[in-house]
Amino acid sequence: METVTFAVNQRACAFSDWELRKKNIEFLEGIDPGYYSFIASTNLEKLTSKDKQYAALSLRISYYQGLETLFALIAATVQAPNCPLGWMLAYKNHELKKVVQKISSESDIYTRLRIDYVSWERLANLIHSHVKVEENEKKSVSERFGFAWRGLASDFLDTNHEDEYNSAKHGLRVRSGGFSLSVGKTNVWGVSAPPDKMECLGGSEHGTTFFVKTKISERDEVNFRPKRISFNWHPQNLLYGLELISASINNVVAFLKLINGVQPDQCSFRRLDDDCFDKPWEMDVGVISWNCNKVLEPCHVHLFSKEEIIDSYSGELASQAGEL
Repeated sequence: METVTFAVNQRACAFSDWELRKKNIEFLEGIDPGYYSFIASTNLEKLTSKDKQYAALSLRISYYQGLETLFALIAATVQAPNCPLGWMLAYKNHELKKVVQKISSESDIYTRLRIDYVSWERLANLIHSHVKVEENEKKSVSERFGFAWRGLASDFLDTNHEDEYNSAKHGLRVRSGGFSLSVGKTNVWGVSAPPDKMECLGGSEHGTTFFVKTKISERDEVNFRPKRISFNWHPQNLLYGLELISASINNVVAFLKLINGVQPDQCSFRRLDDDCFDKPWEMDVGVISWNCNKVLEPCHVHLFSKEEIIDSYSGELASQAGEL
């Protein structure tokens, strides 16, 4: 019997199996980072077709999925490098975000790695230490991946992006398409300024609009309202982002394979051209997000109690039962 112990953020876990090492390698062999490259290449041509909004949304959803995959693998590398299968099966999303936050802020974290402290740059240096290039070039590769991972982590930790991803993957409750924002001084209250007097602050053909649940009162967990949020983004950034994610996942998995006993000639690392590390954030859309909702204060609405709502079902159910 094999048992490995590790932490998921701060939660203790013990993972046991008769063939634990073998199954860890089987798990790593099953991870195919080429999927994200496939999503990028498949949707590239469709961005100029009648299905361009579908293609853009597919890229957006895959980008967020790729971010979670990458950072879960990196977190497993930090806390359970000899049992990534266990860490990946055990983590909850809020724990993963805590780990990513700690790496970004270089805070104390439980780790099995033999490094003084954990940062994106030090992780990239360790993971790419087996890349077969000249020593000075190896440092450049590590620095670029570390810098890129810090940028990707910022996207992953953005709560607005999390709301957008959840709205897209759960019930596809988003409207595809971006927006433009223009401002101008009006001469008549309630009437927009004429188009020639408006100044465009930016916009995009691609983006999403969706609703999120917002509390009416901060101390109340029962009553809430919908809040409309709109995002602009450029699909070209997502194409390059997916390629960066694909290469990063490949290299993290290769490093984990080495740690878990796979022969070096079976562990290949990917390199990217230098300009690929900046391209996921290259295209600017001007205005990134927008929300404009009418003010709704607690005094504007009756705030229901939990008991009122539950009790309202009693008469309704009793009436239905009588009809049956």
